[in-house]
Amino acid sequence: METVNPESDEMLPVGEEGELVITNLIRRAIPRIRVRISDIAKMLPYEPCLCGRTHPKMSKIRGRMAHILNIGGKKFFPIDVEEVLGTVPELGYDYQIIKDKPDLDRLKIKVEYKPESQDLRSLANRIEEAFHNKLGIQSQVDFVAKGGIPRTLFKAQRVIAAYDNK
Repeated sequence: METVNPESDEMLPVGEEGELVITNLIRRAIPRIRVRISDIAKMLPYEPCLCGRTHPKMSKIRGRMAHILNIGGKKFFPIDVEEVLGTVPELGYDYQIIKDKPDLDRLKIKVEYKPESQDLRSLANRIEEAFHNKLGIQSQVDFVAKGGIPRTLFKAQRVIAAYDNK
């Protein structure tokens, strides 16, 4: 198991985030050698396990290559957006990232707010400032009342492509 830079295919040092590449040496007929699995994580520094296992360890998977957002030349994952929104207590749980064209110069986000939130313009300014400080991107926040984003039974759709891909 190793991590590589997804753009240059160069192996990354321990502790640096990249695309996971695995080799399965257990298969008997056809081993899978250096398979890129599209998950983004980092390898952790080696420490022997008390149980005796010697396998390398990795961090939690941060996202998948297909989910990378490129806004104004900055690359990040929907989980990064969720982490920024999680710091604002006046917001509800649900949000959507709106892609109204293939290449965005600013993050457009639709987010639920709690009913007790009063000054939405001030709240939007705080959120936009948080995105600028944490991710280095410009953003545009549109609010919807709690329940304004449709609930899903399974995995929530966080990125909405709202453009014709012809």
